[in-house]
Amino acid sequence: MNFARNLFACVLIAILISGCKLLLPKTFDEGETHFTSKQYDRAISAYLRADQEKPDNAHIKQGLIKAYAYKAVSQYEDAQNRPAEDIDKKIELYQQAREANNKARNTLAAVKALEPVSPDVKTPSSRPGQLLLPPNTDEMEYSAKIKLYEKTLMKHKAYVAEALLEEENNQQAVIKGLKSAIALMTKKPDGPVKAYEAYKPFDKYAPYMAKAEKTKKAIEKTAINFYEARGLYYVSKDKFALAHKDFKAAKEISESSAQATAGILAVTAKQQIINKKFEDAFETLNEIQKQHGKSKFYGKHIDNVRTQVVNRGIANAKKYTQSASMPDKATAFEIYHRLKPIAQPSASLTRQVDLAISSLQHQVANDLTARAMVLNQQNSFAYSSNISALLANAYGFSEKAAMPYKQMASRANQITHHKLNMPVLFTTQGKKANQQKQFSEWLDGEIYDSIPKMDIQNVTASDLLDLPNQGKGLSPSNVFSSSIPYDHSEVVFMLDLKKYNFKETGRDKPKRKSSKYVSKRYKIHNDAWDRAKDRLEDAKEAYEDAKVAAEELYRICKREASQAAAALGPFGDIAAGAACRFGTNALSSELSGLNDARDEYNRTPKRIEKKEISRYRYEEYTVQVKGELVADLIAYDRRNKKTFKLEPIRLSVNKSGKILKGVEREDVNGLKNGETKVPEIDAIIEKKERSAFKHTRAQIAIFLEDHRWKRFCYQGEVLNNKKLTHAATDAYSQCIQSAPREQKNSKEIIAANKAIQSYMGFSPDMVAKYGANKDYLNFSNKSHQLSDSEIVAAKKANTLAFISQPTIQLPSFDIDQAVASLRSTPINENSIGISPAFTGENTQTVSLETPAQ
Repeated sequence: MNFARNLFACVLIAILISGCKLLLPKTFDEGETHFTSKQYDRAISAYLRADQEKPDNAHIKQGLIKAYAYKAVSQYEDAQNRPAEDIDKKIELYQQAREANNKARNTLAAVKALEPVSPDVKTPSSRPGQLLLPPNTDEMEYSAKIKLYEKTLMKHKAYVAEALLEEENNQQAVIKGLKSAIALMTKKPDGPVKAYEAYKPFDKYAPYMAKAEKTKKAIEKTAINFYEARGLYYVSKDKFALAHKDFKAAKEISESSAQATAGILAVTAKQQIINKKFEDAFETLNEIQKQHGKSKFYGKHIDNVRTQVVNRGIANAKKYTQSASMPDKATAFEIYHRLKPIAQPSASLTRQVDLAISSLQHQVANDLTARAMVLNQQNSFAYSSNISALLANAYGFSEKAAMPYKQMASRANQITHHKLNMPVLFTTQGKKANQQKQFSEWLDGEIYDSIPKMDIQNVTASDLLDLPNQGKGLSPSNVFSSSIPYDHSEVVFMLDLKKYNFKETGRDKPKRKSSKYVSKRYKIHNDAWDRAKDRLEDAKEAYEDAKVAAEELYRICKREASQAAAALGPFGDIAAGAACRFGTNALSSELSGLNDARDEYNRTPKRIEKKEISRYRYEEYTVQVKGELVADLIAYDRRNKKTFKLEPIRLSVNKSGKILKGVEREDVNGLKNGETKVPEIDAIIEKKERSAFKHTRAQIAIFLEDHRWKRFCYQGEVLNNKKLTHAATDAYSQCIQSAPREQKNSKEIIAANKAIQSYMGFSPDMVAKYGANKDYLNFSNKSHQLSDSEIVAAKKANTLAFISQPTIQLPSFDIDQAVASLRSTPINENSIGISPAFTGENTQTVSLETPAQ
C-alpha cells in the first residue's frame, strides 16, 4: 500500500512541474519549432496567433521579441554580406530589418508592463560592433534577458540607420550616372558610341538593379543599330576593313547579336559577289537571312545572286546532258535538283529549271528504251529482267517515251516471273541409306511432301523418280553434271546417312537381390501415454491453485487501491487497475499450461503397433536402349556451282529402366513388382526418325528462304567477273526483285543495286528523285499471257547462264555500239523488236524471237 501511494505521488508532482507550459496554446509550440529551424517569419506568425489567444501571457510575448530580434539581426547581416553592386536588395533588407527592430522594441515594452524588470540585474556585456542576443534557452534570468534585448536592439537600430543612408546615397549616384549616359544617345555624329562608353562603368550594376538593366538594353540596342548601319554603308562602298571593324565592335557589345553576325557575313558575301563566286554568295546570304531575318543587305542582293546561280547552273548542266554517259546525265539531274529550291521564289527561273529537267527526262527515257530494244533483239528471254527494268525506268522519267513499249515490258515481266522458279530435289545417300532403305525412302517422301507446305515463294519440289534411272546414280560427284536436267533441279539437297544403330539389352538377364518386408504386426502399451497423463494431472492442480490465489489477491488489491484513490484523487483508479491486473495475468498463464498438457495427452495413443521385419530375395532386370542417328546435310546450288554445308544431324539415345519380379507386398523399401521407366525401342526409333525429319525440313526451309533470292546475286557476281555484263545485270535484277523488303540493306542487295546503277546509270532512289512518275515500278505489272512455248523457252533461258553449264550460252556484246547502230538503221516494222519510238507509230505488237541455241 505504501508503495502504491508513493507511486501516485510521484506522478502528481511531475504533472505540477510541467503544468505552466501545458497551459500555453499549441500555436506557441509551432512558433518554437519554426524559430529553432530559423524560419523567423513563420515563427512570428505562430507567436502572433498564440498572443491573440492569450494576450496577457509574458512567455508568449518573449517568443515574439526573440523572433523579431533574430529576424532583424539576420536581415542586417544578410545585407552586409551582399555584393556592393546589389544596392536595391541591400536597401530592401535594411528597411525590413528596421521594421522588425521597431516591432521587437514595441513588444519589449509590452512585456515590461506585464512583468517589470529588476533594477539590480546587470546587462550582459558585448564587444563593440557585436549584436549579442540572448540564447534560445531558459538558462538566462528574465531581467538579464530583457535588458540584453534592449541594449542590442538600440545598437542594431543605429547600425541599420547608418547603413541604409549610405546605400541610398550610392543608389542616387548610380541613377545619376545612368541618366547622363542616356542623354548622350542622341548626340551626333556618334552619340550611341559615346553613350555606351559612358555606361560601361555602371554595367556591373545591371545584374542587380532593374534601372541599370533597362538602361543597358536601351544603350546596347542603339549602339548595335548604329554600328550595323555604318558597317553596311562601308560594305556598299567596298570599305571592308572599316565595315568589319564596326561589326566586330557590335559583337563586343553583344556576342549573340544577330545584327553583328549578319554584318560580318555581309562582308564575306559582298567579296564573293565581286569575285563572281555566286554559289558561295548565295549560301552566305541564306545564312544572313537565318541569323537576321530583317537584314537589308539580304533583301538588296538575293535576287541578283539567285539569278546568277540558276543561269550558271543550267549552263553547267548542259555540258553533262550532251554526254552519252548515263552517270553524266545523273550529274546533270543532280545539278537541276539543287537548282529547284534556289529558283523557287522566282517564277521565271523555276520555269527555266523545269523545262531543262523535262528535256533531260525525255532524253534519258529514249536512251533507256533504245537499250531495252537492243536486249530484246539479242534474247528477250535471257535478258527479260533487264528489259522490264530499263522500260520501267524509262517510264519513271517520261511516260510519253515509254508508253509505246508497255506491252514489251509486261511480256518481259511475265518471262522473268517464270525464270524465278526454283525446282528443289532431296535424296538420302550413303552406304547406311542403302542398309536402311525403309527409313531413306520414308524420309525422301516426307521431305518431298513438306516442301510445298513451306510456302516459300518460287520454290517447287521435284520428284527423284523423274530423273534418269530414277536418280539412282545421283551422287556428290555428278550432281553438277549436265546429264541431270537443269530445269528439273536447281538445288539438290543430299542427306549422307553416316550412322543408324539402335539396340536393346537386359530384358532376359535378371539379377538376384535382397530386401526386407513386414512379416508380422502386433500392439503393445505406450509409456509416453502414461507420462502425458501425469503432466495433465499436474497442470490441472496448478491451475486450481492459481485460481484460488488470484481471487484472494484481487480482493486485497481492490481494498488497498481504494485507500490510495482516496489519498491521490483521480489517479487512484489508474493505479488500482494496474495493480489488480497482476493476479489475472498469473491465472491466464496457468490456464495456457493446462491447455498445452491436455493437447499433448489427446495426441498420445495408449497402445502402439510393432512390426516384425524379415529378409527375402527378388529379381531385377535392367533394360537399356542405346543408339545414334548421324547424317550430314549438304545443299548443292547447280546455278552457281556452289556447295553449302547445313547443320548436320546428331541424334543419340542412352536410356534404361527397371523390371522387378518377386517383390513382397509390404516391402519396407517401397519396392513394387512391374516396370519403371523401361524404354520402348520401337517408339524411340520412331521418335528419332521424326526428329531427323523435322531437323532436315527446318534446315531446308531456312536455307531456301534466303537462297531463293541470294542465288541470283551469287550468279550476278560470277557473270560480272566473266565480263558477261548483260547476263550479270539480269541476274542482279532478279535478286532484287525476289528479295524481301527487310533485306534491302543486306550486303547482297547493296552490291546488286550498285551493279544495276552502274549498268543503267540510275538507282531506284535516283529514278524516284529525278523522274516524273513515282509509281514507275508498276509499269510492267500489266497482265500478259505467255504461250506454252514461251513458258518453255523462258524456263530454258533460265538455265543458259548457269555457272555449272559446260559453256555459258550468252555472248558478250557492246550495247552502246548496238544502240548507235539501231538509231542509224531504218526501222523495218516486221523486224524483231520494232521500236515505235523511232517510227513515231504506236505499234501494239512486237515480234518475238526464240532464245539463242
